[in-house]
Amino acid sequence: MKKFISLVLATVLFLTSALCAVPASANAATLKLKSVKAELVSTGVDSSITSAVSSIVKLAAEYGLPVVAGTVSGPGGAFLGAAGGQLVSLAADKLNDIASSIGRKFPDELYITVNGGKVWPSGKSEDIYNGQSKTLNIEKNFTTTAKVVLWERDSISSDDNLGEYVFKPNSETGEYMLSNVDEGSVYFLDVAIN
Repeated sequence: MKKFISLVLATVLFLTSALCAVPASANAATLKLKSVKAELVSTGVDSSITSAVSSIVKLAAEYGLPVVAGTVSGPGGAFLGAAGGQLVSLAADKLNDIASSIGRKFPDELYITVNGGKVWPSGKSEDIYNGQSKTLNIEKNFTTTAKVVLWERDSISSDDNLGEYVFKPNSETGEYMLSNVDEGSVYFLDVAIN
């Protein structure tokens, strides 16, 4: 009788565990990063620099120094931008537009991470310009979430987050916009989720 009860209990435990267990693959998904397009690369101009120069231009106008036709004139002449020795004329109301324009002439040094691990490119980063697309063909398996972050490598300070998105197994296949207002960046990421 003891053998029979033990056998029944073992069978009940086995069936219960089989019915209650969810296979590990039931919630697993594969994220395929197909391509990335830079709609707008980051401005490349630190907002603190932009703010400081804007304040200087405003103070110059308040103290009566001529700020005429988008240039700072008087002692010292025009502002010489650091971007390749390019001469930049400033107007307080247009400073952000000018800074963005200068910065966007240079590419972002793009790399991509998924859940904190670098997945693209094989080197440190890859240059990408406004309107340019890159084929990725990267696949990552995940169970609960896959956080994709687009980064710009920065050799002077910490790397810049250009945009991020957290995918779930039930996320839609298609194109996602990733952006960062502080960096002025807008990217489109084409993904498939299986």
